[in-house]
Amino acid sequence: MSLLPLLQQANINLQSGDHDDAILTADLILSLDENNIDAMAIKIAALRNKGAYDDSIMLAIAMQAKAPEDIRGYLYHADSLMLQKHYKDARKIIMQGLAKHPRNPSLKYHLMEITRAEDLPQSPLRHKNISIIAPSRLQRSQYHEGNPYWLQIAYQNIMQQTVLKDMTWEIVIGVDAGTEIPAVLQALPGVRFAFAAPDAPRNQAAAMNAAVKGAQYEVLGFFEEDDLLAPQFFELALSYLDPFDFISANQQEVFPDGTLNEIQDFGTPNGWVMTRTCWNKVGGMDERFIHLDLDFLGRLNKAGCRRVFFYHTDFVSTLQRDPSLGAEFEQSSISTELKEWAVYRPNIMIIAALAPPGSLLVGVKGMPLITRLRHDSSVTGGIRTNTAQSARSAEDYKLLHELYGEMLPF
Repeated sequence: MSLLPLLQQANINLQSGDHDDAILTADLILSLDENNIDAMAIKIAALRNKGAYDDSIMLAIAMQAKAPEDIRGYLYHADSLMLQKHYKDARKIIMQGLAKHPRNPSLKYHLMEITRAEDLPQSPLRHKNISIIAPSRLQRSQYHEGNPYWLQIAYQNIMQQTVLKDMTWEIVIGVDAGTEIPAVLQALPGVRFAFAAPDAPRNQAAAMNAAVKGAQYEVLGFFEEDDLLAPQFFELALSYLDPFDFISANQQEVFPDGTLNEIQDFGTPNGWVMTRTCWNKVGGMDERFIHLDLDFLGRLNKAGCRRVFFYHTDFVSTLQRDPSLGAEFEQSSISTELKEWAVYRPNIMIIAALAPPGSLLVGVKGMPLITRLRHDSSVTGGIRTNTAQSARSAEDYKLLHELYGEMLPF
């Protein structure tokens, strides 16, 4: 006798909210096949949705014993604990699941929801000092009237950061050894220049390492001189720094005339915030790479630094889950959110899968907090237009795949 029609009916009952009928049908299936894992999963979910948490947990424990490779036992067990605000116990169950499935995005997402519930953001005023870091080639912009230095434009943008009025800050610009600093840039208030060692590569990674070495504060905020940060970016990022170690965000890429090219769901260094402890734990920038961000993020994940990634929520629904809502908790479907990410924003799925346990994805209403300029004189522009740089980029990717596998870290 095929049990598939009964399973389909039990699932229909569950999805429509007929939890008692779902339980009755699942029990019928289990009377015919006591080891039917699908029927157990449906019954666990129905009991949880009814608020019968103890019964749901007992059955989830039985399911985990019978089918330890099935993630549903861990997910539903943790859900029942979360609904009772037993976050520490819920975290423990999800960690057991992740020990068997370390990259499973559903388990990782549940862990993020537990983190969101138990670790409220701290006040940015916990941090009184910040070193704001950028590498620079001291180029001028051909896209702005008067051809100002990119650094002049970036300086004005940084001065609009809302949090600076409440903090002691410095801006440290990393440059190649022997670089002559124009007087107009030397005169920018609060700006210092740090020079890479004479034998260091003349590249972005070496300049960033020099700037961090020359910075004096524990909190490090990063920007790139041809990109723009939303005025509230550092304030929002600092509100999450502690208990987290590293903050990044997605960005919108625009052409020089302001038209949108694309939304990029990965965290380049034009909006990183981290503690110096995190920087030291990861080991700074590897000066071999053009794609220094991918390598750094790979080592960041391996170091276990807890991450926050801000992504805008304009065209993908945001999952709002509130444990205080009781049975309504299930109405915001994790599977729906993950499915949308998989189809429309796969890089967010990669972040969810690869980020260390306890990391967090944060949806921010509106457009991305960072605006990235697409132009040919940038590093990525050189990769697009210069044959030698394009070949070097391909070598980078080959090595990155050897180091971090098929899924590169974002």
